[in-house]
Amino acid sequence: TSELAKAPADPASKALVLIAVQGPAGFTVGKSKREDVDKVLGEPLEYLPAGDNHNAAYRGGLTCNFDPNGVLNTVFTRASFAGSTKEGLRHGMTRDEVQKKLGKIQGGVGPSWLLPGLVVKFAATGVVQRFVVTKG
Repeated sequence: TSELAKAPADPASKALVLIAVQGPAGFTVGKSKREDVDKVLGEPLEYLPAGDNHNAAYRGGLTCNFDPNGVLNTVFTRASFAGSTKEGLRHGMTRDEVQKKLGKIQGGVGPSWLLPGLVVKFAATGVVQRFVVTKG
């Protein structure tokens, strides 16, 4: 059974829309500080060290990675994320469904599709498992 099948959708995430290079509306990867993110997503549920960086897990199925200076490095979804990307991509979509939404060839059967400011990660079953918003 996949992680997607086990995790119930977080109701707080249903209205969230991820924008490449930004994250949800209200902050921007590579520019915003943890305080900015907390204003939008609320207090983190937990903090975890990630090398020199740290991750903060928030309600809504989102985890944010911050660099040692507290600047937002990436935003990634957890299995409970029930929102979408600006393009309408959602967890559980097939490669073909993602391809149709994007309207152009993104490529292959690899585990990840790298788009400008957004990584789409697929599970071994070929469905979207995670999104990672990056600096671009």
